[in-house]
Amino acid sequence: FGLQLAKRGYVTLSPRCYLWSEGPPYDYQAQVRRFQQMFPGAKGMAKMLVDGMAAVDLLTSLPGIDRARIGAIGHSLGGKEVLYLAAFDERIRATISSEGGIGISFSNWDAPWYLGSEVREAGFPHDHHELLALIAPRAFLLIGGNSADGDKSLPYLRSAWDIYRLFTDQPALGLWNHRQGHTVPTDAEQRIAEWFDVYLSRVAVGAFKEQRIGKVSKKKPHQDRTDQGAAHSLGDN
Repeated sequence: FGLQLAKRGYVTLSPRCYLWSEGPPYDYQAQVRRFQQMFPGAKGMAKMLVDGMAAVDLLTSLPGIDRARIGAIGHSLGGKEVLYLAAFDERIRATISSEGGIGISFSNWDAPWYLGSEVREAGFPHDHHELLALIAPRAFLLIGGNSADGDKSLPYLRSAWDIYRLFTDQPALGLWNHRQGHTVPTDAEQRIAEWFDVYLSRVAVGAFKEQRIGKVSKKKPHQDRTDQGAAHSLGDN
């Protein structure tokens, strides 16, 4: 993502996750054990969040950076990281989470390097629609391929819709399902560029609407389908 966005004129920073050591042997399990020994009881997701916020600190300290136009994007593990970063760091104006698994049951959120096994216990009271509510009204696009995210993710965005509507009549909250699995296809790269260009104010908002982002009515869901996928913009027709 960083290279492609840099080619479009963005200043980008791609921090390394704590799971990846600086050189071989690349043993992420050893990195998890090391972290747990240093910080007993701490969540791996909390470590990723703190590191992400530190990356924003560094980025915004650079000359020529507009602190009002900071975006975040990630795929898979990175999709999880940016979800939490956007929820807890209000400096993030626009976010794209690709195939991270918005629902706790959708992916391996119970892994020790994320939230731990307690999220699978009966009666666990939280899920990630709560994070979407914290992100409101800032722009958030969820990209799925019907693997970790996709059509099944739509109820989570609908749960946050009413919170977004408290701030604006035109919430910047969307789901795009390319239906090509746990990957980032070429057409997704174009959608990513369009989302950031609009919600980081490089072009007029109307330019993104012309890309035929389909709407999903709360009463009569439908999709703007193409061979590449389906796009959802939550709202009333």
